[in-house]
Amino acid sequence: MKCDDFLPAIENGGPLRKWRARSHAAQCARCAAVREGWLETRRQWANPAATTTHQRQLWASAVPSERPVTSSGVWSARRWAFAAAASVLIVVGLSASLWRPSPEVAEVAPPPAPALNVAELEQAKLGGDSSFEVIEQALNQLEVELEVLALDAALLDARSEVELLLTTYKPLSVSQVSN
Repeated sequence: MKCDDFLPAIENGGPLRKWRARSHAAQCARCAAVREGWLETRRQWANPAATTTHQRQLWASAVPSERPVTSSGVWSARRWAFAAAASVLIVVGLSASLWRPSPEVAEVAPPPAPALNVAELEQAKLGGDSSFEVIEQALNQLEVELEVLALDAALLDARSEVELLLTTYKPLSVSQVSN
């Protein structure tokens, strides 16, 4: 630590910087003297002298006798009104977004899955010139079929969640909202 960094470290630093500053002051006579002067100043400022009668009279003469009337009541009422209006808008917006009619779920037909040719697979197992190509085609067909099945599963999950929401939260009709 440098001597220039000592006073800021001992006064405003964190625990590590204060420890480093104290250890530096233990080795540096100049910083030790600065630290002692700083501690003495802190002790003096911690217990200020009581004000004298003359100082109190001087202070009282500087303070105006009448306090000006502030309009904090008007501003606080305006703030409360603004907060109430904002909360009403939030509640109305949330309720409108939750009670809107649910859109109809369109039926999506999955693409037809390509049929696997079992005879070609059996022939590829026995060996042949194009066995890798047949196996690769079969794997590609299986990937497509798995993707179709995953889409079907996701659609069924979404439908069941929509049905659960519709049974839990019944949508309001236009006549119910206007009443």
